[in-house]
Parts: sequence; C-alpha cells; structure tokens
Amino acid sequence: MPPCRELVGNDWKSLYRELMETAKPEEVEIDIDEIEMAHVGKLKEQAFQSIRKWCTRRGSKATKKALKQALKDCDLKYILDRIEEIETLRTECKK
Repeated sequence: MPPCRELVGNDWKSLYRELMETAKPEEVEIDIDEIEMAHVGKLKEQAFQSIRKWCTRRGSKATKKALKQALKDCDLKYILDRIEEIETLRTECKK
C-alpha cells in the first residue's frame, strides 16, 4: 500500500490550503511556492513537505482528526479510506 503522500499527488496544494484555512491566504501561497521551488519535479516530496509545514505551523492543532476533515473537504475520500485501511491493519496485527 503506498504512503498517503503518494496518493495525494497533485492535490497537495488544495489539501494544504484547506489545512491552513485560518492562515492568511498570501502566506499559504508563499509556503506553496517555497515548497515547489525547493523540491522541483518531486511531487511526493512536495506533498510530504506540505504536511510537515502544516504540522510545524499548526502545532497541537495539526491532528489526525483535522487531516481527515481536510481530506473530506477536498473530496479526497479515497485517501481517507486508505488511511482507515492502514489503521485497521495495524490494529489487527497487534492482536
């Protein structure tokens, strides 16, 4: 099963905007530009770095619940389904 960052693909920008909805829009766009320039042509890395930046900026508000809600709001339910599959498998493996 591929990591979620591989599933986000080109949607990472929309997801980042949704995750950062309380931030100033111009700051969010600067973040996106910085991530793109630092990792040109590396889509998976851009997605990964956007999640890292969200965690850094939002601190304790960067929760699994917030990520799941943002995935729903961006119509990325297929990624949410994959996350839940992974969580189920991990639970079953611990038994």
